[in-house]
Amino acid sequence: MAHLRHVRCDEAHLLDPSAAKYDICRKTLVLEELQTLSRLWNLVFTEELLQKIPNIKKIDVEYESDYLNKWSDYQLENLGNLHQLKTLKICVLPCLGVLVNLFNPSRFKFHFPTSLKTLILGGVGIPWHDLAIIGSLPNLEVLKLINCACLGTVWEPNEGEFCELKVLVLERLKLNHWEADHNHFPCLQRLVIRWCYGLVKIPSGMGDSPTLNMIELRGCKDSVFASANEIVEKQRSYGNDDFQVIVNDKKKARQYKSCYSGVLGAAINLRVRVDHRRILDLPCGWRHNEYLHQLTIFNYFHSSLCANFHQTLSGTHQNPSTSAPAKHPSHALALPPPR
Repeated sequence: MAHLRHVRCDEAHLLDPSAAKYDICRKTLVLEELQTLSRLWNLVFTEELLQKIPNIKKIDVEYESDYLNKWSDYQLENLGNLHQLKTLKICVLPCLGVLVNLFNPSRFKFHFPTSLKTLILGGVGIPWHDLAIIGSLPNLEVLKLINCACLGTVWEPNEGEFCELKVLVLERLKLNHWEADHNHFPCLQRLVIRWCYGLVKIPSGMGDSPTLNMIELRGCKDSVFASANEIVEKQRSYGNDDFQVIVNDKKKARQYKSCYSGVLGAAINLRVRVDHRRILDLPCGWRHNEYLHQLTIFNYFHSSLCANFHQTLSGTHQNPSTSAPAKHPSHALALPPPR
């Protein structure tokens, strides 16, 4: 047991070491080699517990909202004492589809270690302005905010924050307006936005980023897709021809004829999850898009659909301006095995 390195417990509760009054082994055991604790429920970060896992590198914990009374009971402020911690995931699970505002600023106190490189927060309801504390983490490279992780509809980060952030994921947030530019995320390489239905657009200033090379979108307004297209055009004007916009959106794919053929005029890679009962063809605009280098199709079933996809990027289709077949040797088609 002393050499245990990884623990994964599906929906398990970890016993409090201080409760072991007569278990001498449990009271004195220190797991110095333990690196991972995953899928724990309602974990209380007591000082005694953290002393027994001094070299922990990854923690994944979930809280049930109907059992939470006040955050001080879980002592999250002690997380700052885990100086080897690299990855932390804290998620609140809603009960009956309702998320309780548990992270009231007057009740919730958190202190993350400066060693953190990856932070995932879900359902915690931190006000957007409190992200300044997270932005000050000097080694943070990946930040994922999901399922109402933040409260409010406006996010205005400050310069000097998120200095090392490379990946930012915004998912299922009630965010409407995001005011930022490349100076707020000087090292950002990948931006992922999923199911943020209220978001109006991606800040245009992000297009000036010298490090950003990928935007992934799903479940967003058409104006968000349009703003992504503007960023692609700006990046291309800077000579960044490898910039990618990835669209992985089944609902949008059903409306592609009126949306994607124009919005994705400069996209490099496109991922589409297709329902064969509704889509049997690709828009003609895609066939002659010189910037579309790779098309990945998921959930394909219909044989004529597969043939059409292969024809689209194989260079065998006819260019409308000439009778000769169009040649696009850089085009690639990826078709995962059908389910």
